[in-house]
Amino acid sequence: MATVIDSCSLKEWLLANVGSERRTSLEEHVRLLRERRFPVFGTNLHHDSWHHDPGNGYCYPSDVHWAEAEAPEGVDIKRVWEPSRFTWAFDLARAELMSPTLGAGELFWELFDEWEEQNPPNTGVNWACGQEATFRLISCLCAAQAMPHLLTGDRTAKLNRLAKVTAARILSNIAYARSQRNNHHASEAVGLITAGCLFPGDEADIYRRRGFAELAEVAGTLILEDGGSSQYSTNYHRVFLHDLVWARAVASAGGCTLPAEIDAAAIRATRYLHALMEPASGMAPFMGPDDGARVLPLSAAPHRHVRDDVTLSLATFMPEVGGIDGQESEALAWFGYEAGSPGVNRDLRSAYSFPDMGVHVLRNDDWTVYVRCGSPEFRPTEDDQLHCDVWYQGLNIAPDSGTQSYSPAIGEPGALASAENHNSPVPSTGWPTRRVGKFLYAGWPKAHAVVKEVEGGIDAEFVLELRRGGTVCRQISLRSDSVVVRDEGPEGQRLRVGWTLDGIVGGLSVESSCPARWESVAVSPSYGAWRSTRRLILEDTEAVVTEFSTSSEQCSTPSRGG
Repeated sequence: MATVIDSCSLKEWLLANVGSERRTSLEEHVRLLRERRFPVFGTNLHHDSWHHDPGNGYCYPSDVHWAEAEAPEGVDIKRVWEPSRFTWAFDLARAELMSPTLGAGELFWELFDEWEEQNPPNTGVNWACGQEATFRLISCLCAAQAMPHLLTGDRTAKLNRLAKVTAARILSNIAYARSQRNNHHASEAVGLITAGCLFPGDEADIYRRRGFAELAEVAGTLILEDGGSSQYSTNYHRVFLHDLVWARAVASAGGCTLPAEIDAAAIRATRYLHALMEPASGMAPFMGPDDGARVLPLSAAPHRHVRDDVTLSLATFMPEVGGIDGQESEALAWFGYEAGSPGVNRDLRSAYSFPDMGVHVLRNDDWTVYVRCGSPEFRPTEDDQLHCDVWYQGLNIAPDSGTQSYSPAIGEPGALASAENHNSPVPSTGWPTRRVGKFLYAGWPKAHAVVKEVEGGIDAEFVLELRRGGTVCRQISLRSDSVVVRDEGPEGQRLRVGWTLDGIVGGLSVESSCPARWESVAVSPSYGAWRSTRRLILEDTEAVVTEFSTSSEQCSTPSRGG
């Protein structure tokens, strides 16, 4: 087995940088895992078996082919998949390297053996998705290679077997992954590359060649020319990027070279995510669907922070341009990469447009506005045209509503994907978009965007051409002390503009040109979780103007029109 993870570099970084609070947290995580309490979307839940959904008590059949292990209505299969992704194993490796007497490393192997015993190849719900199988393989390899002192011949053989079974599962169904036209195709290609590059054997060459070919296809079709990706989602874009980072690492470890088009796509994707990142906080706007997936959880940063992801990708694909402020990162230590010297700091007074992705970034020293406006090549999974994320000094004051569940139980808000869940203007006749199946929207209107840097700020205009005739126009003026948004719908129609003001802070005011009212709405800070917050609703047959500005008073929402 070729080595990808640099255990010595990681241990040195952890001992030098992890403080007492995080050590205590890791020790608690080890204790909970001993009790078979696994982190599932922010809550530690006890699992009786690897086929048990502790959220509602449902138990998937453990003795059937994976194609027969389906979730019933209102049961989210991701709750049972989450522990089987083995992302908790990264913490066991950290704990083992810092405090060997805890026995965290042996606990990893104990849980690994339990999982293998309860999940024979191609049997049960945990083999139902090739992407999930890839995530599990990556997590197990990262953890095991971070603890090389615990690897034995028998354990190496177990990893070899897991890799080969995973690759065979993927190869037999790769056509389905390709048909999805999303990160499932990328992840499953990476699963093949992992088995083919790291583990010698009769099938290794087949897995490696097919994996490279599939990932090259992803690079040429699903990573867009402007660096965006086919799912129009910040988190799934990060999944694409993590897949590409891992593919490069395992290819190098196995003495292979990735096809040039894969590296080129990774560079485009890195630049896109870097442009989205808030310089002050390292966070990004998590627009689009988000199921909480994080292929490489290589730092303690919260889910919506992307600085470490950008840093790792720069070190992997663009080391010659330097890093972000020369910062060191745990993510780099896992692979033994050096922190680059400062070299890619951006002008904060900047405007970026990514027309293929349909995302536009308007930014100055204090404010950032992210706008969704584009004519998508792929079918989006959220009806979020003209949505605006508004940020002030690195804080998301008007956010996207998030994603609570793709398979909600009764009383849960679900995907929060409709136009009414976004900070968008919606005409009284509604959008021409329509649901196609469980996830996708079709019938998006044609979009136009013009973004200009002008003296004193940035002006932008975003227009949608409605199929029934008429347009919806959103104009944004960004200045040092304010963001002014002017929305106008088709002539004679009433326009409804909603703003989820979940993160508004003191010292800011929000004013409108027409009477305003509040609604209680659901937001999801992370997949599987939700809570109620306030949403400002503005309606008028004339143009609707909303102004966010700095103020010496606490946040207010007066209406200029009443």
